Amino acid sequence: MRRKLLFAAAAFAMPLLVLGLPLVAALCIGHDRADAVAAWLNRHSGHGRSPTVGTRLPPFALVDQSGAPVTSDSLKGHVFVASFFLSRCAGTCPMTSAKMAKLQQAITDPRVKLVSFSMDPERDTPAVLAEYAKKFDADAARWHMLTGDREQVVRVVDGLGLAIVSGQRPTDMIHSDRFVLVDADGAARGFYDSGQDGDMTRLASHAAALARLAPPSAQAP
Repeated sequence: MRRKLLFAAAAFAMPLLVLGLPLVAALCIGHDRADAVAAWLNRHSGHGRSPTVGTRLPPFALVDQSGAPVTSDSLKGHVFVASFFLSRCAGTCPMTSAKMAKLQQAITDPRVKLVSFSMDPERDTPAVLAEYAKKFDADAARWHMLTGDREQVVRVVDGLGLAIVSGQRPTDMIHSDRFVLVDADGAARGFYDSGQDGDMTRLASHAAALARLAPPSAQAP
């Protein structure tokens, strides 16, 4: 009897080993239910989330390096490239800021803005960011380095799902090597790896294309 049970267990386990759980689930309960099970597992295991094209940035009201207010509403009508950094970072942040500086040169349409969100607003005051901006020849009319309420910045990070990609919680993320292209309606339209030259070339091209669709009367905030 015990031998029969062992054979039965082996017969059941073998398809799991060879075919894998998703395929076995599809065979047993159908593809639709299997997809639902997979989605549930992704949601409850913490995996499967990624930056989502079409996500709308949550509202925010911050100030830039010149002390001027910049809000999600004031950016409406503009295409912008978003990045997340802190001025004291000596690792990847200077490199991502240098990539933003190159984008400032490559994208000449004034309707395209560059918006860098500080993840360390307690230290990154407007005065500190003004000095940081000088290192990259940031044009304050086009490139806004934002500071203010960190909770608002965390909500933007969380809304985009950026922290999940690197295995962090939004509250723990201090910088990102990804840039986000946001359209004139405030929706994310693309995510780009700043360390990949091909991604940066595509980002400049995509931003210019989106700007041609933006309202021609858009003014700098």
